[in-house]
Amino acid sequence: PRWTMVDRPGKWHLQQLAAGKTIDVDETFKSVQSLRGAGAGVDIYILDSGIRTSHVAFDDGDGGSRASNFKLGPDTPYLDRLTTWDDVQGHGTHVAGLAGGVRHGVAQWANLINVKVTSCEIEYVCRSDGPQGIFSAIKDVTAQHIARQQNPPPGWKGSVINLSLGVPNSASVRRALEGAYNAGIPIAAAAENREVRSQAKADGMLCVSPYTMCVGATTRKYKKLDIAKDGPNVDIWAPGDGLLSASILGDQETIHKTGTSMATPLVAGIMATIVGVEGILMDGAGTQMVYDRIKANALKGVIQNMASDEVNLFAQTGINHPKDSEPNQQASPYDGVPKDMDYDENVWGVQVWLKRGANDIEVGYQTRDVKNTGTNDPKPVLFVQDPIHSENEPGASDSSVMTNMPVISDGGDGDGDGDGDTEKPACEGNQIYEDCQGGKLPVVPDNSGTQQPVCMKADNEPGSPARLNKQKLLNAASGYCKSLVDSKWLFKEGGPTPRAPVLEGEAQNGKTMAIAAMYYKGSCPSDKSEMSMATVGLTQCVDNFVLSLSAMCSIGSGWPSDKYVKNFEILGGIYATDCIMYAAYG
Repeated sequence: PRWTMVDRPGKWHLQQLAAGKTIDVDETFKSVQSLRGAGAGVDIYILDSGIRTSHVAFDDGDGGSRASNFKLGPDTPYLDRLTTWDDVQGHGTHVAGLAGGVRHGVAQWANLINVKVTSCEIEYVCRSDGPQGIFSAIKDVTAQHIARQQNPPPGWKGSVINLSLGVPNSASVRRALEGAYNAGIPIAAAAENREVRSQAKADGMLCVSPYTMCVGATTRKYKKLDIAKDGPNVDIWAPGDGLLSASILGDQETIHKTGTSMATPLVAGIMATIVGVEGILMDGAGTQMVYDRIKANALKGVIQNMASDEVNLFAQTGINHPKDSEPNQQASPYDGVPKDMDYDENVWGVQVWLKRGANDIEVGYQTRDVKNTGTNDPKPVLFVQDPIHSENEPGASDSSVMTNMPVISDGGDGDGDGDGDTEKPACEGNQIYEDCQGGKLPVVPDNSGTQQPVCMKADNEPGSPARLNKQKLLNAASGYCKSLVDSKWLFKEGGPTPRAPVLEGEAQNGKTMAIAAMYYKGSCPSDKSEMSMATVGLTQCVDNFVLSLSAMCSIGSGWPSDKYVKNFEILGGIYATDCIMYAAYG
């Protein structure tokens, strides 16, 4: 069979997933090979906080959106009070973008189905209706899948469920998972996160279930993410440290997020790719086949700091697995594709016409190659015809959809010779990398909501702040946040500001590192004017200090060699959300 591959710009998580080996990565976009048509005809059900369906990340290339609400009507039926389908927290939109977004997703042709099962009165303070809402959602998704099996819509190939959340132990949810599995629906489930320095294992119901694939999170260096739960129940690992994806702050905005919630949709995207290639799954054997394909294509033994009882498998799309050597064949998109399978002529980039002894061209196809298959073939001439692809396919090129995305600088080749290198990181979304100075957020009206991170100018020029070490910043933020949470510090207008820790000699060149939290009215939600650190919690406080800033304001190894300093890879920065401004600087 002949497959159509495409090269597209991708961030480090897509680079690692497609490499077929371990690679060094930085913050720049680089060319990533993927299957044209990955996930086409597959519905990925995102059970989460909602999806901003109007975001350009979900453009279908024809003026519409591949993202849609699961049910008709303005409100989700999976919460105990009237709640719209809209994503007001941003988690679900970010997750959907990683599963199938144009620029940052794995299955860039898949449909993203918004199944809202959590609500958030304020950002980071979210709730579900417990097991009942999750149970009802999975049951309804399974019912729709079965109905489509029996009467498939045009081009429909199957379903995948993504669960980037935790669920209390529930017999009803266990039954729902079993029902979905047996109906032919692969399920990607997050291993969940834990507090810094915690030893908590992934032993929640979704991870323990034999019907799901439990996903852990790794860093750019193929290490377990420090806030990711681990243990023998984790089936597969994928990137989860500061991943860039779609934001709810605007239809063209992006944001970094960290955790197993981000790793899970990458695996869901790989599931959707496999389902899109191999067709409708009818039962649990089909679901298990998808799980087995993912494990067979994974890199083995490459994740560091693993215990002996843990599964050391790092997820891969399979695009660079060892190539087929049979005559007249090109590489299949992953290892394990049946060589005699019947390809669906409706799927972009997968269908192929092999015409023997004829030279007529099907409408919408082009002759790519003509081969002689040998003298023993009664019709030795083989015409290979591929689809003619529209430039408006989702993610097919950097035209159309890409013109509406943030302008990206590729950040150079990192060899330090000045050819294509840059002394400053790339600009992404509305964060400020190039000339941000003084640590001031943009002037905004009161009650305007979360403000994107702003990075300090730390270029070793006279008077500029010193660069920071990520681990030292993590340690300092953990202790500081614990004191704020334990004291239930209340941030409000006119209220006191907690004393900021200053650590001598912890920044580059022996300079001082300081971190601080202070009241910032401009980041308050529209219905709030104050925030207790008891509500924010320890994990989210540390996330706001370290994970957002370190991801947004980091120095990639693609910088020139005379500028990149391995042990001090973080520019200082500030981030404001929920009435609190978090600052870290040297």
